[in-house]
Amino acid sequence: MEDDYELLLDTYKTCFISEMRGPQSDILETIIYLAQIDDDLLRKHPHFCENAQIVQSAVNTFPYVIDAIPEPFLTPSIIELAVSKNGLALKRVPESMKTPDIVNIAVRSRGLALQFVPKPLKTFDVVLASVESDGLALKFVPEVLKTERVVLAAITNCTKSVLQYAPEHLRDDIHIVNMAILKCADSFQYASPTLRDNYDLAWLAIQTNPEMFRHVSIRLQYNEGFLKALNVRDAFQYFPKEFRGNREFILKLMIQNLATLEHVDVSLRNDKEIVLTAISHQGCVFRHASEQLRDDPEVALAAIRLHPTMLRNASPRLLSDFNFMSEALTYYGRGLLLMPKEMQNNRSLVKIALRNNGMLLQELPEYSNDLDMVRIAVQSEGNSLQFASWELCTNKDLVLEAIATASNPELILVISHMQNDFEVCLAAVAKSKYALRNVSKRIRESPEMQELLQEKYGEEMVALKN
Repeated sequence: MEDDYELLLDTYKTCFISEMRGPQSDILETIIYLAQIDDDLLRKHPHFCENAQIVQSAVNTFPYVIDAIPEPFLTPSIIELAVSKNGLALKRVPESMKTPDIVNIAVRSRGLALQFVPKPLKTFDVVLASVESDGLALKFVPEVLKTERVVLAAITNCTKSVLQYAPEHLRDDIHIVNMAILKCADSFQYASPTLRDNYDLAWLAIQTNPEMFRHVSIRLQYNEGFLKALNVRDAFQYFPKEFRGNREFILKLMIQNLATLEHVDVSLRNDKEIVLTAISHQGCVFRHASEQLRDDPEVALAAIRLHPTMLRNASPRLLSDFNFMSEALTYYGRGLLLMPKEMQNNRSLVKIALRNNGMLLQELPEYSNDLDMVRIAVQSEGNSLQFASWELCTNKDLVLEAIATASNPELILVISHMQNDFEVCLAAVAKSKYALRNVSKRIRESPEMQELLQEKYGEEMVALKN
């Protein structure tokens, strides 16, 4: 195919000068098409630049290709086409051909094209058009042209911060800075020191981006009233260390859920009242409590009740404590596997764990043929029957109990091989219509099953399954 492509180009080259008629016109159309899909065509075959149609087709798709066009064939109309498609193509335009009209077209297409505009052509109108197209173009505006109107236009037309490119006196203008923060909270860091000490502006910025707390004035950072008024939990991590170690201050924030345990002073992570208050809002913060409090049964259970997997962060001593684990396993059955091996075989604890999570039976193969244990497991989650022995999987009473609690009753029919048992099949279909897929044809077409389907799922279901 590559050879055919080159042959086509060679064929066109030989007839390039002659008038295009008949088969040669087909070749021209093909070259024009190739110019739309190969951005290197004009570079590899510069003689094609002699044909305006090919050049126009290439530039229309790949504006940057103008740098491959020799100046004799690089007409103003071709340049205008390129920069109208992508203003940044102005970078490839020879300086001598950058006219006011071309520059205007470029910056209206892409404001950042302003960086490639010659200094004499950076007029107020060009600059304003640039920032109205893309506020980030303010970076390339000459200082003398960075007027209030231009800066406001830049702020309005950009979702990112452009305040850093504004003149110093405008970064001290409360109206402009307020507009900038409303558009992008990050702008606050570029405001003047005076405005970074402004209560309202600082509060506004932090509400959107808590990280802006780093840039507020020292006075505000140590203003307790300001800190309490923030009402932004994520800003707490940036508070001065002195406040993050102030027990009374922290406790008030913890009660309002405005402080994070991982960012309080290490000494307060050993304060039981503070830790319990933090846990009452979010159990998972237990992992940030001190080693001493992670060994406290009251604290550990408070966390486990809200976030059961926090049992993993309890101390080794608690994981070996029978009384503690007897209660903890009622919230997190898989916690049994965290205990010392010798305690994992305690039947009392195994029962508690299986009542919480029947699927834990998968991890306890030694109980797969234990009727009592399997019954406890299926009463918690019927699908756990799949981990029982073959003998128990075919126990009809156990199968019926499993169907009653199974999240996937059709699975029970498959593992029990009871697709021909009327009572079991009726129970499974009553629990889930999808179980009908695993019922034998004889039972599916029986009057009892049809009556159940009609009563529970309607005529449409009966017709569908027949």
